[in-house]
Amino acid sequence: MIKIMRNGILGLVTLISFVTVVSGQAISMVHTHAKEVLIGDTFALEVRLQVPENSNFKGVTFANFAQIVNEEFATDTINNEPTADVEILSYGAWASQSLDQLIPVDKMALHKEGGMIHVTNKIVIAIYNPGRYSLVGPQIVADRTTKIETPPPAMIIVKYPKSVIAQDSLDINPIKDIIEEPQNWQDYMWLGYVLAGLGLLYWLWQRRKNIKPGSQNPTFTTNPSAHDIAMKQLLALREEKPWLSGDHKVFQTTLTDIMRTYLDGRYGIQAQKMTTQEIDRNMSQINATAAHRYQLQNILHIADLVKFAQAEPGVDIHAQFLDSAIDLVNHTKQV
Repeated sequence: MIKIMRNGILGLVTLISFVTVVSGQAISMVHTHAKEVLIGDTFALEVRLQVPENSNFKGVTFANFAQIVNEEFATDTINNEPTADVEILSYGAWASQSLDQLIPVDKMALHKEGGMIHVTNKIVIAIYNPGRYSLVGPQIVADRTTKIETPPPAMIIVKYPKSVIAQDSLDINPIKDIIEEPQNWQDYMWLGYVLAGLGLLYWLWQRRKNIKPGSQNPTFTTNPSAHDIAMKQLLALREEKPWLSGDHKVFQTTLTDIMRTYLDGRYGIQAQKMTTQEIDRNMSQINATAAHRYQLQNILHIADLVKFAQAEPGVDIHAQFLDSAIDLVNHTKQV
């Protein structure tokens, strides 16, 4: 009888010790109902924290979100980037301006039970490059002695939209080397523009020379805005409709040149010198809706496939992209 009681007491002590160890660990985890999303699509993450009350819990940061590893990069370094290009669009009940900013514990709604602090919140994020990512919870800031458990991550797959690429171009992977094309008359169009500009300057000089002093009042002009320049070029491109004659590459090249020039003039983003992936990482500077930024990314990524991989989008895609570009320029017009 004494032996049975002694074994029972030892078992109870062991159980209490086990519960104390488990409950004394800090846990930070996220959960999402989404399994696959498209580039730029927003999706919600449920954040759950569990921290011991005696750990001097100070708060959390999302600095680790800048180093989320793309697990597909190891097998395909051509079409993938090593880490996720993440943007947190809403911090939910927490106020924050950047990934590395500390969200203090006094700004959180806490629930205390059994010596533990429990916190829940919902954030909204978007990822702007394709791949497969393991999403973990934010970094807990507490005493160094606090043991932090690493729960299973939330998996998410980010893909390009298939509906905007012709079916016969889906098999092009990886992108092949750029093919040098023979020169044609279009390669020398710049020379015609130079000669036309010189002729215009000569005509203006002759006209100014023939005007007598005091015969006309001086006129003042203002430089056109980035919005006016882009709209004039986009409307001219809509009038020409080069894709109807099969010039897919000419159209896509012209459209992306217009939009890259607009980003430079409107936001100071030197897009003409950047790759499409570098422009993706500067999307947060554009004061547009997530839908407009997603449309711009589609235009740039599909244009890359047309120019470098010989992809041929459907005919209606060109008109849709042109309408989206006009809508974006009008939406971001500087007042």
